[in-house]
Amino acid sequence: MTSDGFGTSHIRAEIPARCVRIWDLPVNCLCRNHLLAEHRELHAIWSIIVNEKRGYSRHPEVLRWHGCLGALWNRHEEQVEEMTVRGYAHRSTLEMSDVPRRHRAKTRPAHLESVDSQKRRIELKGCGCFVRHHPHSARNSRFEVATRSKPTRPKKAPKRKPIARMPKMPPAMEP
Repeated sequence: MTSDGFGTSHIRAEIPARCVRIWDLPVNCLCRNHLLAEHRELHAIWSIIVNEKRGYSRHPEVLRWHGCLGALWNRHEEQVEEMTVRGYAHRSTLEMSDVPRRHRAKTRPAHLESVDSQKRRIELKGCGCFVRHHPHSARNSRFEVATRSKPTRPKKAPKRKPIARMPKMPPAMEP
């Protein structure tokens, strides 16, 4: 394990980058698609661990959160708060009463990939992450949030004027 500069540690393992399901980035920096996808993944991981399901139980992201459901619950609460601020309807709750005591740790698990690496990777997607999604997005100052404006739609081409046609000539007069 090594430090990532933020006082947390991460595991350097031979895990494909696409395995990251729960980002270690502030939720207010995620675009709509990443925020909602992470929320779905969080519920899937929660269900696998709490209900002791076998499918995907050996996935690195699921193994990462074993014994840390308190931290996963906290991440869910951050997502819910962000979704509420953005005006999304949230209807899926998590019940801590369903969680065995051995899984309730609130400490964040080790990273599968460094935070800086995750940030670079998500910025390369060009999806709108790290763009201000609402006025309060700078409340988490761990990362500098870009201030670029929302992408604009391309302007429609102006309507073409009809081509002026030559008037028909009267038939030639015969002598």
